[in-house]
Amino acid sequence: MTDRIKIVESQQNLAGQQEGQSSCFSSKEAIAFFDTNFAKFLLLAELLQIQEFTELWREAREIPGKVMEAIRPKLEEISASLSPEARGALFSIGGTAFGLSDKDVQDEAQLAVAKLKFLEDVTNDFLRKEGIDYLPRLEVIVKPLGVPNLVYFMMTWDMKEWGIDRILAGPVAGPTRDLLESTFIRELTDLSPVEAMSETRAKINRRITRKISPLSRHIKQYKLAQRVHMWLRNVVLGETIAKIANEIEDAKPAGNKKEPSDWVKKQIRDASKILEVKRPPGRPRKGGVLRQWKLMAK
Repeated sequence: MTDRIKIVESQQNLAGQQEGQSSCFSSKEAIAFFDTNFAKFLLLAELLQIQEFTELWREAREIPGKVMEAIRPKLEEISASLSPEARGALFSIGGTAFGLSDKDVQDEAQLAVAKLKFLEDVTNDFLRKEGIDYLPRLEVIVKPLGVPNLVYFMMTWDMKEWGIDRILAGPVAGPTRDLLESTFIRELTDLSPVEAMSETRAKINRRITRKISPLSRHIKQYKLAQRVHMWLRNVVLGETIAKIANEIEDAKPAGNKKEPSDWVKKQIRDASKILEVKRPPGRPRKGGVLRQWKLMAK
């Protein structure tokens, strides 16, 4: 275990030197990455309140969901057969931690991968024969939004609904766990695992608070959910800037001297940038994306 920690620490030190040891919580790139991914989660949560969207999504995942239920016992059997070390190796195939695992652990993980791949192929063949294209159908639903990769958030949501995360969950040990712990500790505290063990809990907590404070301040001040909500009202529900501005004038920050409509436009532009929206320029179609979904649902 000590040897593994030393190997992991040397890899982390090298990575820190290559990256200038910049904080993953304070850089502009890191904050932008957080905003983009959290904004897409917030958007999906709001879309779930729209009946037409949820109906189209439910139709797309209905049969795949039944298939996942049918293969659940086999997935549980494969997962239950894995040792903690092999489960760690399974999650790190192709990475450094996998190469540090013992040969028998690697073999166990690769056997599980082969079984999962066979199960995936059988499932995909069945869906193709039935004319069910799960991913393409999701892509058709979200295409009018112009938000890249939103479909993968939907798939993750489905996997959680189907309980796949619980099936594959279990104890993880070996180099994968060592590497994850080392990375996590270093990112939160700027300390190696050995250095962290010599610090008191109070000092560790102060280091963590100081480390994440830039991101914490950003989350409190930026009002990301508000921007996403205005974008949805304009682009998805088809509401005009004037209508939104009239209803939310009181929501403007104190001291903001911009005209309500200009302020709303900026919030929507910000949201479009954060969501990485790629849609034709100009005003949204009359009735917004919701109108397109209503036509698709007929």
